[in-house]
Amino acid sequence: MESFKDKSLYIRFIIYFFELYVFYSLEQSTFLNIGEFAAKPLLVVIGFSTIAVFENEFVGMIFGVVSGIFLDMIFGVPIGLCAMLLCFLGYVIGVITTYFIKPNLLVFWSISTVTVFVVLLLRFLFFYVLKNVTGLEFILEKIFLPVMIYSVIIAPIVFWFNRCIYFSKNTGGEKNKKVNNF
Repeated sequence: MESFKDKSLYIRFIIYFFELYVFYSLEQSTFLNIGEFAAKPLLVVIGFSTIAVFENEFVGMIFGVVSGIFLDMIFGVPIGLCAMLLCFLGYVIGVITTYFIKPNLLVFWSISTVTVFVVLLLRFLFFYVLKNVTGLEFILEKIFLPVMIYSVIIAPIVFWFNRCIYFSKNTGGEKNKKVNNF
């Protein structure tokens, strides 16, 4: 029985990694562009948030580093900046949802909204404010606000997908451990 649990854990982690890779690929493509400024949702951040909500803090940290490396490649920053940020956020989200709050859609939606906001805020600060770029209001209104809204709209779909993976009998999801029946 214990070996099946170990195998199912590895299967779930492989599915999570593949999901993050697919989200990274979709963010790099022009498939999801909406509007004249090509706003795309931050699927990697949303995927990371769901993994951190369903799993414990250690797994949240691991997938935070993986997601952060993907974001570093997307944003074109030195590898490690987003990885450190998402590693820390993965730990915090994992601790909150493991020990304090039972995750459901509303909890996930609020956590993913805050996570997307923090990532976009730091990106805005490092890429535009610290470089003294003019037209900050335009950038916020026409680029970052649509990305934030689009990401928040897509978040429940990713939540339900990862919820199905977590509760699947083949991947060893622990029904009584964390998520209430919502």
